[in-house]
Amino acid sequence: MAIDYKKELESAAKSMILVHEPDVLIKLVVRLVVQKVKVKHAGILLHQKENNTYLLSVSRGPLGLKIPPGFALMDMDNPLIKLLKEHRDKSILTNGALVYEDAKRVLARNKTMSFSLQELLEKVLYQLEIFDVSVCIPSYFREELLGVMLLGGKRNGRGFGNDELDFFSALTSDVAMAIRNARLFKELENESKSLSKEINFKK
Repeated sequence: MAIDYKKELESAAKSMILVHEPDVLIKLVVRLVVQKVKVKHAGILLHQKENNTYLLSVSRGPLGLKIPPGFALMDMDNPLIKLLKEHRDKSILTNGALVYEDAKRVLARNKTMSFSLQELLEKVLYQLEIFDVSVCIPSYFREELLGVMLLGGKRNGRGFGNDELDFFSALTSDVAMAIRNARLFKELENESKSLSKEINFKK
């Protein structure tokens, strides 16, 4: 039975509005992708403000296939992070996603690519092979890279269609906005608690 991605997106967006915990939000999105699109494994690298790194805090899929949470920690010099932050051009991304097979073809065919970009893309492809990742979908808020969704291949062995890549891209865009809102909510909550403690202390 075909999946109505527009309906799934609307349903996910409604759920996200109600969630004010970034980790809960990520679990919700990762579970949705694993269940609906039937990928082997899925996880999200999330930007950590305090040390300016990207950490995989949530990962779903069978043991041995999924990337263990906490196993992937990437800094700003990491090839994947560098590529997604510096090269958002359409020649590398397919429907807003970095698809392993497509990127491999681009590398083989593109003769005009600079040596530095070629070298960077080679490192990224090697990284994706290590993690057994077929698709990476960056999640941006304005110019800031908030996170990256990492997906294994589909369980039926087929490639990802444009409708699925569009769905992932729209979903991660919603996730970026929801994470941003969740973080602002937490910051306001913490400020409110600190202020309340201060007032009580002065009494």
